[in-house]
Amino acid sequence: MTAIYSIEARDSFLLKTIHEYFDLTANELQNEIIAEHKALIQALSATNVKYNEFRCVLTPSNGKERFEQLFVFRLTPNDNEVYEDVQKNIVKLLDLDSKHNILMGDLIAFYSNPYSVISLMYDALGKKIDENWAADYFLIYINNISRASIDKIDNFFKNKYYYMGTCDLSFDSKFKSFISNVSVATTYVKIGKKVFNADPDIELTKCSNVNNGLLNWEKHGYQVFGINQDLFDVFLRYKIDTTIGTIASDDDRRINSMFITSDETEQLPINTIRIDKAKYSYLETEKQIFNRIGISKEDFIKKINQKIINQSWYNIEFKNGYNNKTKQTYNVVTFNIFLEFKNRQYYEKYVLALAYNLDTKQVLVTTMY
Repeated sequence: MTAIYSIEARDSFLLKTIHEYFDLTANELQNEIIAEHKALIQALSATNVKYNEFRCVLTPSNGKERFEQLFVFRLTPNDNEVYEDVQKNIVKLLDLDSKHNILMGDLIAFYSNPYSVISLMYDALGKKIDENWAADYFLIYINNISRASIDKIDNFFKNKYYYMGTCDLSFDSKFKSFISNVSVATTYVKIGKKVFNADPDIELTKCSNVNNGLLNWEKHGYQVFGINQDLFDVFLRYKIDTTIGTIASDDDRRINSMFITSDETEQLPINTIRIDKAKYSYLETEKQIFNRIGISKEDFIKKINQKIINQSWYNIEFKNGYNNKTKQTYNVVTFNIFLEFKNRQYYEKYVLALAYNLDTKQVLVTTMY
């Protein structure tokens, strides 16, 4: 099957309805999600954009050549003017051929201490909090963005009275975790000159030319496509990778786990992560990875466990068959997690490939880079 780059069960009406109303088993739910993914691919066929072009906007940016960048705009006191000016200018500042997942939303801090949340934001922006902190803010979060594009947007807005600045959120932070859960969500996915957004009125396997968002892409030569709202929310929303992960409810956790494990009760196992001796020796001796990141095998396993608990997995693919070399059958689901390590003053991000054996119920580390 085609790898599913990301699945977002959080607040998914489609998945919860499929699971609860039709009373599906885990295996049936898994097959249904795969079928829904095929419906997405069929809908995309009318746009001449292949699903594999979405990979770079559905998986975390590396923080080296490509970044996850937040742009912050103060709405108080002239919110309509700010929205209109951002709407007028942000599209033309993006490169025509670039690919991004664009998340937008107001900073929401109603159930938290507003001063505390806004202090985190000021700190992320590299600013000291001032007497005007008690304001409303609008956020634009763009992934897979180059340094040149960041500078272009920043330089354009930096003399605007309402522009607060920009910050790199490629790596984990308290503020990133907070906004990923309560403030920003994917509004558009840009694949070159074609832009995708959610359309609640279109059939699963069809696409429309509806633009339901704030930005006027058509004015700048883009073609906008509407993808069924449920498919868009499950498969095209960017699942921001944070320490909080995407755990929002027991239902979401169960749907994610059932999809991976094909089992109503089985959670992906932690504390039993297996690394072959030869593989560990290769990573330790040949690649010198553990030396570079300064971590023990035990702490390394803990970091893997945390990502599994948070359900921060990407590039999911089910594989089964017969291995002629080992003379054994295999029935596994492979997926990636992204681990972050601080080396001196710099953060580095590594991709870890894992395989969950559906028969033995074990997770095996297959490679790291």
